[in-house]
Amino acid sequence: MTFYLHKPCDDEVMFEGTLFHVDMSFDNILDVFDILEDPAITDSVGAEMMLALLVETQHHILPPIKRFELLGAIFHELIQETMPEVVAYDVQGNPIIPKKVEGEEDETLQQNYSLSHDAGFIYTSFMQAYHIDLHDQFGELHWNKFKMLLRDLPDDTMFARVVEIRQRKLSDIKDAKERSHVKKLK
Repeated sequence: MTFYLHKPCDDEVMFEGTLFHVDMSFDNILDVFDILEDPAITDSVGAEMMLALLVETQHHILPPIKRFELLGAIFHELIQETMPEVVAYDVQGNPIIPKKVEGEEDETLQQNYSLSHDAGFIYTSFMQAYHIDLHDQFGELHWNKFKMLLRDLPDDTMFARVVEIRQRKLSDIKDAKERSHVKKLK
């Protein structure tokens, strides 16, 4: 992601000669991630739900395979997160995406935080550091701005402290009492 001070954040993607405006507000992108992670939502329904959140109405003119390709282009060009790979298409041309198995590690998400599980820490840390109430920013704060603010939260915020604890390798801690304490915190 390239961030410019003299240009607005990207919120459009050109796909097969059509310019699609994408709702890149951080809360909208988090809703998309929730759909991706929900094992109860089928692939074709999930793709339609995500496109309905991201793109206004133009995507309905595309066949199902192209809709999924549009979704992939949005992830690649704007959200800049890895989209699950399609393993096959069903008889109606809808993509079949392997669902994440509970407890299975995803290489693209090997972070020391979770946007959903750590939501409270993120919320309070934004308030503490930036005086930003994220709930007041629904539909306003661009995803790329949110990611940069999250990345650069000061060390004295709860979120930064939680991430620091999770990043610590127990094998690097020599003192048995401290290692036990950090293990308990993790």
